[in-house]
Amino acid sequence: MRTLKVLLRTAAAAILALHAMMGAAHAQGTATFDHAGLARQALEAHIRPGYAALVGSAQALAKELGDYCAQISVDRRRAVDRAFDGVVAAWGRIEHIRFGPVTVDNRLERIFFWPDRRGLGARQVAATLRTRDASVIDPVGLAGKRIALQGIGALEATLFDAPLNEGEDRAFRCAYAKAISANIADIAGAILKEWTDPDLYSRHWLNPGAGNPHYLTPSETTLALAKAFDTGLERVRDDWIAGPLGFGPQKRPLPAVLGKSGRTLRLVQAGLEGLRNLFAGGGMQKAIVAVKHINPSVNTRINARLVLQEIATALGQVRRLSRQGRPLDPIAMQGPLIAVGFPLKNARLQAAALLTLTANLSIGFNASDGD
Repeated sequence: MRTLKVLLRTAAAAILALHAMMGAAHAQGTATFDHAGLARQALEAHIRPGYAALVGSAQALAKELGDYCAQISVDRRRAVDRAFDGVVAAWGRIEHIRFGPVTVDNRLERIFFWPDRRGLGARQVAATLRTRDASVIDPVGLAGKRIALQGIGALEATLFDAPLNEGEDRAFRCAYAKAISANIADIAGAILKEWTDPDLYSRHWLNPGAGNPHYLTPSETTLALAKAFDTGLERVRDDWIAGPLGFGPQKRPLPAVLGKSGRTLRLVQAGLEGLRNLFAGGGMQKAIVAVKHINPSVNTRINARLVLQEIATALGQVRRLSRQGRPLDPIAMQGPLIAVGFPLKNARLQAAALLTLTANLSIGFNASDGD
């Protein structure tokens, strides 16, 4: 309870600071925000490494599954589980980049079909395992199948959802999981190629202007990153944490993301790590504090640091809860998980104010969203 009160006081202080900053933004002009520098640093230090990590982790899982399928053993299954953790972590750290190449050919949904409120994916996977459709054990054939059969959700259902069913072939299940892993690596590799090849999407990202089909002005790349950061924090707080507790937009408990494998908080942790890296390593913090203001009462350096401190507070709490072994217990964990939401809301408030102030952006954040 004492921790919750401290968080509430911190939230109140952050909101007061927000109003002061917004007032200063209207009253004072700002120096030039380095949109081009941010775009390049985010690309080189965050986006490309993030997708490269996803490619590598999916390839590693496919290899471990190959070894496991060749000779099933407890130790090899543990190696598979660790490799699956790697895929979850890699995806969590880059999934907030929901613009650009990931939006082509349903790549986002093919990597992770969620939320699946009607359990469509699990039913499709179960049917596939029952009928043993040979085309899904080939990554090329799998790529043409239904979205829910292709990504991390299907992989979770295949590896963790249920024991071997009557009439089901264990070797087929293993081969299907291996094909899913290879398919994820292929999709992520295609995304990475577009962000890396100077003649593909990265050219549009780095060169806004007339004739660019995606970005007409340099500020539009900053806006894309700002929205990714804002909605990423919102998704972690309101969907991944609040949803299973019944505090999300649906106002009723929803199935926990990756709950069947017990990886919910692992994904939450990775999501926060990725957002922290976008803000710090990806160049947002640097671009914000580089803008100088006339008003001496506005200290962007301190407020930018506060964004990272709030994420660190939430991340520390999530890591502690992960070690307790029952992260979504409705009685034991409800209070601690609710407390995670306060610093995440503070981080959103502060980041929105900073970007409004320094980059002259409006990212559509409503300060009354959520509690």
